[in-house]
Amino acid sequence: MNVPASDHYAAYRKYRAARHEMMARTAATLLCSPRSPTSFEPGRIRKCWRDRVCSGPMRACARLLDKQRALQRLGLPGPICTDLPACLAEADAEDFEMVKEALDECEEMYKDRPHLSWAKQSANLRAALRQPIDSDLIDQDVADDL
Repeated sequence: MNVPASDHYAAYRKYRAARHEMMARTAATLLCSPRSPTSFEPGRIRKCWRDRVCSGPMRACARLLDKQRALQRLGLPGPICTDLPACLAEADAEDFEMVKEALDECEEMYKDRPHLSWAKQSANLRAALRQPIDSDLIDQDVADDL
């Protein structure tokens, strides 16, 4: 039994959308965490604070239009990769550079883990953010930066 190509294409679009959402939510969780060394201002969505991970609405981001155009040139639908959590989508130009760096780092982290889901990743992040901070490691990291 042959499966139509459109079914494979729909499955790929669904996978890409889920993957992009997971990376964007991970970046938002790491940037907006109280432990984050960045000056990024977190959003005010109560559910995110209560869950301790990004769980707010996803919004289209105008700054990702270049990525959308590149995907459209390849024949892929662009909108699946232009949505970001509301707190990241509304970031100013200076903060958006941090967002892009965080998204690139997440892509690098997850390239060897293609089947990781947001449910599993959010549980991992919640557990990691609950761990106490080792001040000796932070002091050494600061010393290395100087």
